[in-house]
Amino acid sequence: MQPSSPSIESTYTHLFALAESDETLPSGAFIEADFQTQGRGQRGNSWYSSRGLNLLPSILVRYPYLCPHQSFRISILTALGIIDTLQNYVPYPQNLFIKWPNDIYYNDCKIAGILIGHSIEGLYVRFSVIGIGLNVNEYSFPSILPNPTSLRLINKKEIPLKEVREELLKRLSDRLPWAEGKYWKSEILSEYCSLLYRKGTWHIYEDLKLGGEFLGKIETVSEEGFLQVRDKKGEQRSFAFKEIAYLH
Repeated sequence: MQPSSPSIESTYTHLFALAESDETLPSGAFIEADFQTQGRGQRGNSWYSSRGLNLLPSILVRYPYLCPHQSFRISILTALGIIDTLQNYVPYPQNLFIKWPNDIYYNDCKIAGILIGHSIEGLYVRFSVIGIGLNVNEYSFPSILPNPTSLRLINKKEIPLKEVREELLKRLSDRLPWAEGKYWKSEILSEYCSLLYRKGTWHIYEDLKLGGEFLGKIETVSEEGFLQVRDKKGEQRSFAFKEIAYLH
């Protein structure tokens, strides 16, 4: 465990560099900061967080024999660990969802984001770094952000940050070991898919592979991380990261 830093460029970037340079850095090592000067989100986006109000940890995981095609398991287990945590802090836990691939929603608002990067060596994943941004006590977001929320806004009161941090780390430590082959079960993927945002309802999406908008219904996610969407013609479309955009 690395001590909390008052300010850092990015906990994710810093931990990834440490893991690259130090093979002895153990699985489970993490760093956190009160503030990130260049916080990172998915697709090259930045992550907004006021100083000292939210959780911004990054966690190192190492699995001896995890293949690249199995690496989405880490995203699955991280999302479930965050959901496990948030269920204790929201009035309606059934309204927590996973917006594929890496966002956590409460109702239609984003409360957390996940950024995961891997170092591949030969046939296996050498290590992975999980970056998490969890909005705990943020009370004012920039207007450019479309739909953010926080535990403070949901509950209309400040939430003990240390308590949420301890709960999050405990839940992740319970979940993440299950990525290894001897522990992995198909029921874990089923649990993840049961929590998918917009699952089973018709919405408009943009196909970034072929171009054009279409009406579709999210059905499931494959173990490799491909989103499966049924269109109005009854055809199932499969999407990797950055190949589909949620519209209406």
